[in-house]
Amino acid sequence: MPNDKIIRLALAEDHNVYRKALADALHHSNNNFQVVFHVANGQELIYELRKNLVDVIILDIHMPVMTGSEALKIIKYEFPNIKIVILSMFYDDLTISEFIRKGAHAFLPKDCEIEDLLDAIYGVMQQGYYFNNMYPVDLLDKLIQNEVIIPKRETKSLSEREIEVLRLTCQEMCSKKISEKLFISIRTVENHRNHINSKIGARNNISLLVYALSNGLVRISADKKVVFD
Repeated sequence: MPNDKIIRLALAEDHNVYRKALADALHHSNNNFQVVFHVANGQELIYELRKNLVDVIILDIHMPVMTGSEALKIIKYEFPNIKIVILSMFYDDLTISEFIRKGAHAFLPKDCEIEDLLDAIYGVMQQGYYFNNMYPVDLLDKLIQNEVIIPKRETKSLSEREIEVLRLTCQEMCSKKISEKLFISIRTVENHRNHINSKIGARNNISLLVYALSNGLVRISADKKVVFD
């Protein structure tokens, strides 16, 4: 669950109606968000950032005057601690990977649900990144191996049983299947999952997978399956 810290947001989107509707939705989302400003292009974004620092920027790619890609380069140089959530109509593997390599911390399609965006905002604040469950696991593995994604790397907080549950969850096993494999109750599996999510700040199964990959708990095989020794 989110804490009481106010998360300061900025929006950069050239479609006025969409931008204002999104700002309003975030403002009334019953979460700890403050939309500090919203602008129509990258140039306005940089200008406002130099006066008003924020925690997270929700950034469109294709904008007039200065694109999201151009703005992202300046942001990473001048404001390296700000988290960037890309929100775009162009949602393909190549574009996603390109912007993650450039320094974005999350990438979502514009037609995503508002709950997905809320999860992304909390995810980048808690873990430094966020991916939804549609992201290809082999690309995630490459980005982690090349240290493009650098999540938390530690396993001491997880018990041996929690690591077992985490590994099986990464193989897309449901609680019932895990309970049968480990000879424990479904309720116990769910308790372990809740503890894991709480300890590492995971917001979905792909967050669990990134954590497990980065800590060497699982690996991706040649046929793109999650395995462990």
